[in-house]
Amino acid sequence: MEKGEVFAEVSVIEGSSYPVYAEAEEESLLVFIERRALVDLIRKEPDVAVSLIYSMAKRLKYLANLVEMLSLKEVPSRLAQYLLEASQGREIFLLPVSKSQLALLLGTAPETLSRAFKKLSRAGAIDVRGSMVRVLSFDKLKEIAEFGMD
Repeated sequence: MEKGEVFAEVSVIEGSSYPVYAEAEEESLLVFIERRALVDLIRKEPDVAVSLIYSMAKRLKYLANLVEMLSLKEVPSRLAQYLLEASQGREIFLLPVSKSQLALLLGTAPETLSRAFKKLSRAGAIDVRGSMVRVLSFDKLKEIAEFGMD
C-alpha cells in the first residue's frame, strides 16, 4: 500500500474480519473508520462512496491482471511486466521490494526469478546490479511482457 491508500474497506462495509495480515514497514499513521461511521459518512458525502468505488475498482483490476499473469504467462514475461510498471518510465530505478519478495509477488521461486533476470539481461532488455535496474530497451521489455520469450 502507498500513502493515502485505503484497504480493508470491503471488510468494514461487510462487517467481516480482514482475511490477511498487514503490517506497516515504516512509521505510519493509520485511520480506522467503524462500519456505522463509514455508512453514515457515505450517506452524507456521496464523493466518499465514489472514492471507495474507484479504490475497489482499481484493486479489482490489479487482481484480475495478477490472476491472468500468474496463470497464463511464464516468469520472464511476468518479470518484464513488473519491471515496466516499477520503472514508471525511468531508465534507471531501484527495485521497490527485495528479490525474495519479488519472487513471492510473481508466484515463483527465488532461483527461477534469478534465471528470469538473466534471460532478460541476455535478451538485451535490462542490466541488473543488485537492486538497481537499468532498462536498456523498453520496446524489448514490452515485447517480452506481452509475447514471452522464444
